[in-house]
Parts: sequence; C-alpha cells; structure tokens
Amino acid sequence: MKKIYLLVCIILLGLNSISIAQGNRKEEIEKFRKEYFTRQLSLNAEEAKKFWPIYDEQQIEFQKIQKDKRTRMRAFREDFDSMTDAELEKAINDEMIFRQKELDLDKKYHERYKAILSVRKLALYYRAQEGFKRELIRKLQEKGGRPPRGPEMD
Repeated sequence: MKKIYLLVCIILLGLNSISIAQGNRKEEIEKFRKEYFTRQLSLNAEEAKKFWPIYDEQQIEFQKIQKDKRTRMRAFREDFDSMTDAELEKAINDEMIFRQKELDLDKKYHERYKAILSVRKLALYYRAQEGFKRELIRKLQEKGGRPPRGPEMD
C-alpha cells in the first residue's frame, strides 16, 4: 500500500512539471482525467460546466504548494547527513506546514464543490480520486511507460 501511495505521489507531483517534450502525454492524462471523473460522477453538461473550472483552479493552487514544497525540501533530501538537529527540526516542521496547506486547500474546495454537487456526487468525487490514481497507474504500465517525472521529486 505504501508503494502505491508513493507511486501516486510521484505521478501527481510529476504532472505539474512535465517538460514540453512530454506535452502530449500531459494532454492525454488531462483528457483521461476529465473523462474518468465525468463518467464516475455522471456529470451532466450543466454540472460539468460548473465543476471543471473549480477543479482546474484547485489543481493550480495545489501545484503551487507542491512547487514551493519541492524547492524548500530539496536541501532536506540533498544535505540530510550534514544537517544539524535544528535544521532537521525546521525541515520536519516545514513538511507539517505543507501538509496543513494541502488540507486547508482541500477544505476550501470542499465547500465550493458542495455548492454545485449533491452530497452523493461529492462522495463519488472523493472515491473517484483514488480510483483515478489506480487507473492512471494501470494505463501507464500497460503502455510500458513510467509515470511522468519532473526534475525534482519528493
């Protein structure tokens, strides 16, 4: 389970830093994501029209948090053995701050989703998030490809 979680994290973090050469792959993943969620949530045209702009906005905010996290945590990964206890403690605290930012973002968008989706569709959305990750991993493995990677991965 931890391996799957790690792979999913790598995929999600890599999605926001795919190079231009992998642009088509990113577009394919985004197309698959929209088809998958639309199908799983049974979104009608009106719901989709409201849902996707909010979802896309959330993803942009999430990617900003991830980029900041990668930048700040680089030293933690690269200089771990030479870091003082105080530096390690700061790095750990920074990680907790990033986790809290992600949770705060989820809570913020949960309220926005509640305004446009029924409780059942909102529950399906959260359930579909995990299903999407599994399906994306499966599709990438079938194509013989690895998950997209950025220059720095956590």
